[in-house]
Amino acid sequence: MLVIYIIGSSRFSVVKEDLYNFLNGIDSVAPLAVGISEIYKNSLNDKNYEELHYLEDRSMDEANFVILVDSDYTDSKVHVGEDTQRELNYCVENNITVLKNDINILKTLLKKG
Repeated sequence: MLVIYIIGSSRFSVVKEDLYNFLNGIDSVAPLAVGISEIYKNSLNDKNYEELHYLEDRSMDEANFVILVDSDYTDSKVHVGEDTQRELNYCVENNITVLKNDINILKTLLKKG
């Protein structure tokens, strides 16, 4: 099973959810994303950020790689917020592969899906 963790600002939640749903439709892939995957909902609802960061870190540790969503379908302006930067720093410190999404490739993949 290929585990893929999706990170990015909540302002790109539509893209993140589309990517999550696309990957979730592939039998050999287990996507994870804060705000989408069930395992994060309690800590989000309770605003328990220490617990959330712990869950994020463990998810990145378990992932085969991480995908960074840093733009949306309508605007190619890149944005990385404070929480996403924390996740990126964790990946760098722990030698976790991060792939940046290419919005044009993503659009093509999602149209096929």
